[in-house]
Amino acid sequence: MLSAGREISYKSVKIDDLDLTQLDLLKIDVEGFEVKVLQGALQTITKLKPKIIIETHSLKLRAACHEILQSLGYVLKKEGRTIYNTSREMDQVTNLFYAVP
Repeated sequence: MLSAGREISYKSVKIDDLDLTQLDLLKIDVEGFEVKVLQGALQTITKLKPKIIIETHSLKLRAACHEILQSLGYVLKKEGRTIYNTSREMDQVTNLFYAVP
């Protein structure tokens, strides 16, 4: 990862590797890595069905996240704040609230 011209190393773990037994709410705000977080949490989400607040950073990411969550039985309950941007990669930042009916 690069930050202000410097390389920074970091360790990450998948949510599924945490072996959680309870999860009521999952808040995802990861600046463009939403799909990777969902992919690393599929077993946990499937098993525990938490409510999910996710901030997507482009229309493309929004569609991909929606497809994943819909395939797991989730529905979009509320759309929050949206910011439109001129950046091609992050053209629309939106907060979305998903839950299982």
